[in-house]
Amino acid sequence: MEKKSWVAKKKKNQITSHLMDDAVILIEKLNAVGWRPMLFLEYPNKEVKMLLPEGLE
Repeated sequence: MEKKSWVAKKKKNQITSHLMDDAVILIEKLNAVGWRPMLFLEYPNKEVKMLLPEGLE
């Protein structure tokens, strides 16, 4: 599947919250195996949001 069609499908179905849930789970898994993951998200015309594992905030 092409990247553009994948993005269009995700926006159409409005599953951004599902992607965020998956990102949080991945961050927690990486933290569990000893990594210190950090994810920065930037939305157009909004502040940058930083996701960290629980307890590292």
